[in-house]
Amino acid sequence: MSYTFKELLFFKKKYLLVESLVILMIFMVMFLSGLTNGLRRFVSAGIENMPASHFILSEEAEGIIPFSHLSEETVTAIKGESFKGMEELAIQRSQVTTDDEKVDVTYFILEDSSDFASEISDGNAVAKENEIILDQRFQADDVKIGDVVLDKNGKTELTVVGFTKGAMYGHTGIGYISRKTYENLMTVDNSKFTWSSQAFVTSDEAVADLDLDKVEVWSKADLIEKIPGYAAEQGTLRMITWVLVVASAAVLAVFFYIISLDKRQQFGVLKALGMGMGSLAAQQLFQVFILALVGVLVGDALTLGLASVLPVKMPFYLNLSDMGILSVTFITVTVVASLLSVSRIAKIDPIDIINGGEA
Repeated sequence: MSYTFKELLFFKKKYLLVESLVILMIFMVMFLSGLTNGLRRFVSAGIENMPASHFILSEEAEGIIPFSHLSEETVTAIKGESFKGMEELAIQRSQVTTDDEKVDVTYFILEDSSDFASEISDGNAVAKENEIILDQRFQADDVKIGDVVLDKNGKTELTVVGFTKGAMYGHTGIGYISRKTYENLMTVDNSKFTWSSQAFVTSDEAVADLDLDKVEVWSKADLIEKIPGYAAEQGTLRMITWVLVVASAAVLAVFFYIISLDKRQQFGVLKALGMGMGSLAAQQLFQVFILALVGVLVGDALTLGLASVLPVKMPFYLNLSDMGILSVTFITVTVVASLLSVSRIAKIDPIDIINGGEA
């Protein structure tokens, strides 16, 4: 295979152009993958990051927590099962005002000192009423620890005591508040408001066998799939990503085919000197593999570098396992697609080349 490296170095300008195309293709694939994962986390990270395995919702909610309503009798019955590590949960969309700017927020109402809130990256846990922990994206709106934000009811002020990382639900940042704080928010416009749990969240695997009327048990993965818009959005973006992988490989295959046409005289001479088709095919495929491998490594590095400088509000997240799968697939599909150029090499007749003909 030393011949392959010698050729790459001798025609370095030509192959640098081809390598640039490979890098561009894999960069586009990885960038789209980052956007896909970023949008996924914008929709579901608040649930994904919970150290929970199952969620108990009312039957008519069909897996959507804000649509769930558990009656007092049902709540009592669920609590009577004595599952380990179980808490009540409610989710409510709202807005908060920061420096005269309204920002969408999704309240996650959990118990005080909850084990199911996202890990605090800066600040402290909620310790008293009318305190809130926000997703770090609110920091991009110049919100700081100690600031006071105003709920959309225009009367309830919430003191920011901490920030979490990756706490998103339905494309909005999450604000973790206590049950008492939520009651304070709701009684402003409805003095008769009483707390009603929407769901129970637990890490106890035994809850999967729960058999109660009017309730359903959902696994975390199944619950995420039910978040409005999640399945359609992710299905479309994943399809586009894989179509781009195949399209990129097809474009590169055409380039390698054109290169093989330019080298037909070289291949004809090598055949005349006794080099077998197996050796020529191996040389061509190894050359494509090297170009694809280097391109993938550089493209991945560029994508990781870009991810480190993108603004926090950008829906971009790189999953290393997804990057690995896409990288291996890209290299494999590119090498397989380059078999087109190998088939062209097989048709070259060394006698025609020596006689000055076209093969």
